[in-house]
Amino acid sequence: MNPSELRQRMVDQHDHIRTQLDRLELLSARMLKEPALRSRVESELAHLRATLVEHMRDEEEEMLPELLAADGFGAARVADVKREHALQRQVLDTTLAFVRSLARAVDVYGAIQGLVDRVRDEMAHEERLHFGVLRDSLVRTEFIG
Repeated sequence: MNPSELRQRMVDQHDHIRTQLDRLELLSARMLKEPALRSRVESELAHLRATLVEHMRDEEEEMLPELLAADGFGAARVADVKREHALQRQVLDTTLAFVRSLARAVDVYGAIQGLVDRVRDEMAHEERLHFGVLRDSLVRTEFIG
């Protein structure tokens, strides 16, 4: 797979994750009025965690070698991604356990919203800093100015 195909694959995965985030966000908001949805919220959160763990594994196996080889900043980019992924895994596990321990729906909603916002921000950061490096040519053709 060439770098631009890999970039598109990662973007497609991010789009899928955004769809999951939207669904989880809407479901947790509905839960405020329909407490019976609590188990579905927890199930969606567990599914999101599984998707994100798989996505991070894909990035580590496929994207990190490309980032390392892309230019002189490759090692720094790889270190950034590894650090972020370790933190993301910890946040996902902590949030899932925390949500399961909460009694009030409003607290569950707040924890879910915090996670959703964080994941969206982290994906935007990754796309901005790392995905642009994944290109088939070292020569940049876009206008800089």
